[in-house]
Amino acid sequence: MKKIAITARELYGNDFFAAFKTIAGTRPYRIILREKDLPYREYLELARECKQICENFGIPLVINTFIQAGMELSIKHLQLPYEVFLKFKNSGFPDFKEIGVSVHSTEEAVKVSNMNRPPDYLIAGHIFTTDCKKDIPPKGLQYLTDICSSVEIPVFAVGGITDANASAVINAGAYGFAYRAKFELLKK
Repeated sequence: MKKIAITARELYGNDFFAAFKTIAGTRPYRIILREKDLPYREYLELARECKQICENFGIPLVINTFIQAGMELSIKHLQLPYEVFLKFKNSGFPDFKEIGVSVHSTEEAVKVSNMNRPPDYLIAGHIFTTDCKKDIPPKGLQYLTDICSSVEIPVFAVGGITDANASAVINAGAYGFAYRAKFELLKK
């Protein structure tokens, strides 16, 4: 079972880098630097520091959405929303070794998996109730099962994944799961 940590700096207070080091110390499969609300230059500087931390721990840093930041910093892992992946699909993403795509339906999953350059993995969600999407009902395990059985590339589940329900997403066919890394939980 592979775990991908997704950053959420609003959860870390004023100590983002201490939290990031703690996250890296748990040795997740990947760390996605989400922080998509930041202006480009701020994201770039944050990514520069996080890249060094990840290199120190031997963990790949995944750039979320900011394609140019990944190219500028020679970061070879990229996570894109479905719409962004479709927009840039003809470029072939030559600067990246691994690309993940977030999908929200079986149709989206099948469409991207059948492209000339399909993503290396998908993130499907949200599976369970989560604070990130309080007013949106979760899609549930059947949705995850449908996606996993419709594509041949690895699928990571996201949304409300906890120790108590992680085995359920694996049993539904997920390759692993992504979670919002909460600093206070990691310090235990």
